[in-house]
Amino acid sequence: MLSYCKVSGVPAYSVLESLSSGAVKRLVTEVAAYYHQMFSLRFDQAGSLYHSSRPDKFSVGPIIFTPFYRAVDGFVRISDASLSSALNSLRGPFDTVSDYLSSWVRAELYIVSQHPSTVLSEVGGSSESLRRGQRVLEKLKELCEIYPGDASVYEGATTSMPRFSLKLDDFSLANIMIDKESGKVIAFIDFEGATIAPLWDCASVPYWILPSFLEDASGIGLPEDTREALHAHFIEVMSHLDRSGEWHLAYTKGRPFRLLVDRLQFRIGVWQHECCESWVDSRLPWAKMHPGEGFPDDNIVDHTYISHL
Repeated sequence: MLSYCKVSGVPAYSVLESLSSGAVKRLVTEVAAYYHQMFSLRFDQAGSLYHSSRPDKFSVGPIIFTPFYRAVDGFVRISDASLSSALNSLRGPFDTVSDYLSSWVRAELYIVSQHPSTVLSEVGGSSESLRRGQRVLEKLKELCEIYPGDASVYEGATTSMPRFSLKLDDFSLANIMIDKESGKVIAFIDFEGATIAPLWDCASVPYWILPSFLEDASGIGLPEDTREALHAHFIEVMSHLDRSGEWHLAYTKGRPFRLLVDRLQFRIGVWQHECCESWVDSRLPWAKMHPGEGFPDDNIVDHTYISHL
């Protein structure tokens, strides 16, 4: 059950360009502090967060996320209402990172097997494209099972705490309510897509301050030099708050695995492309030969891959 209430302030994106440099820096400082608080939360399983029997307590349950939505942005992919029930067994909660990652691929493969005519229309009516898409998804499922990221991310870690935390899927400027004069953060909104995910997937930086050479960069209203300065400031604040070094470790070594997660939401209409098969084919043998190690080329953004999609 979702709870709704009206909050004060304005969305940060609506006044970002009018804020002073000091106010923008304050905004980033406060966002970093909240990021750290959320990253400090620990859970034994991955999934979605639910109210428990006590109003101040929560529990982890089946994930509420694509591809388990019946409709995305109002578009119903499969009209058969029984599909949601059939996919329930794949929604977790998940005890391992591999199960969490592969659930999205397993759901897509199930949809392909049960609704081939609908899926065929999504690949332009090409049976060859459909077969290639299924082949790539099967290999992607195997990749998820042997490429979970934990071994690399936690090498040398000093804690044995649970390795799942809270991830907001849309930590955008539109969902940060601030005071329009000072830049002070008043509230975060739009939590319905929040998930409990691996620590390395939660250890991220807001995409709107990422320099263009990093993944998911999107300089909304901010020039490149400003993004670079704010990105450096965010990292500095997080480093000060992150006494154990766990966030920094998960952030730096988790990047190749976050790139995988970014792609898992694609449907077969994307995975049937040859460039996507090449992307999987280059990583699958690497993962088999180098268990737990991030693919080396993922230290830079694969702009060629992105431009083909």
